Amino acid sequence: MKKLVSIAALIMLSLALNAQEYEQSIRKWSDGPITWDNFVESSNNYNVPSFIAYGWRGENKTFKKGNLRIKYYDYYTSMSSVESWVDPYHKSPSVLLYNQTVFDYAEVCRRQLMNEWHNNTNGYSFKELSNYYFQKAERYESEMARQCDYGRDSSMVRFYSQQVSPLLETTDQDYFSSYKIKRGKIGFGFHIGYGNEFLFGDATSYFNPKHGLKGGLDYYYKRIFGYLDGMMGSGGDTPQDFYNNGYLWEKGRHQSAGVFELGLGFEAIDTDWFRLAPFAGIGVGFYDVNAKKGEDLSSAESEVSGFRLQAGIATDIKLLRDYEDMYNQYGEHTIRLTAYAARTNMRIPGPTWSVNFGVMYNTIGWFTPRF
Repeated sequence: MKKLVSIAALIMLSLALNAQEYEQSIRKWSDGPITWDNFVESSNNYNVPSFIAYGWRGENKTFKKGNLRIKYYDYYTSMSSVESWVDPYHKSPSVLLYNQTVFDYAEVCRRQLMNEWHNNTNGYSFKELSNYYFQKAERYESEMARQCDYGRDSSMVRFYSQQVSPLLETTDQDYFSSYKIKRGKIGFGFHIGYGNEFLFGDATSYFNPKHGLKGGLDYYYKRIFGYLDGMMGSGGDTPQDFYNNGYLWEKGRHQSAGVFELGLGFEAIDTDWFRLAPFAGIGVGFYDVNAKKGEDLSSAESEVSGFRLQAGIATDIKLLRDYEDMYNQYGEHTIRLTAYAARTNMRIPGPTWSVNFGVMYNTIGWFTPRF
């Protein structure tokens, strides 16, 4: 048993060392021009002087600009020095330039791939685009192999090198210079924070301003949004004695209070930094007193409530716009400020006007298309 464990350990160690050796052999295109030191010497039976084992590898990166954060998977062009080889009898400048040109064109295709993906110019998946551009690089390599005789024809090698060099200069790597996120049609979010309501008229003789925890859900379709919102908290102490359905609410008795609302709004202004949206809705506002010890109160006695209409404006200050490039996920983290007027048909003292304010943290996520 110990021998089996030892053998298994040696195999695992060997695999780990081989993997480490392979990773150390990877050479990025950005490291500079290749040399014959990046190839192992090997003769073959195919009358091919050399072979460059190039490919694309990826790494997670983050791009930040203002309040926009884009998390993306970036490819880079690389070659494997342990898999690339050259026949020692064909180490010529022409063959080396041939391999460099193949490597350069693979870099051009990588830039084209990443530019097209990051700038959302079509509806293809990343896998489809990656396959397309890598096959494009392979077709160009096959064409060069035929026309240049794998690097032996120095005049044709120079011709192709002169074609590829300008492409490296003109194919921009600034993926995000014109990056525009096309927000999806459908989105969902939630908000939580603090709200209050100030009454006007006769109602101030019966109730104090209410304030408390405020929160709810948001849903979006294009520029139209809906909300389901509630606030639960305190209404302060009763300002004076009054009867509610024959039950006495004594002066100084503490009241709890709240609001439940739903409505629709429209994004009138939506920029990278803020969103301004008028809205209107319906709801219910209420004040409650708790039963004293031994009392058995009905809701008609312990609650004063009423149906309400409301209209106002919401402002979202965008703290962070977050985009997951590979998964088409877009979200916003904002501070939402609300100000609106409401008319509540309170049974006591009657229809009541109020102004309402809210300060909330809000987060929204959209289903984002690629086109």
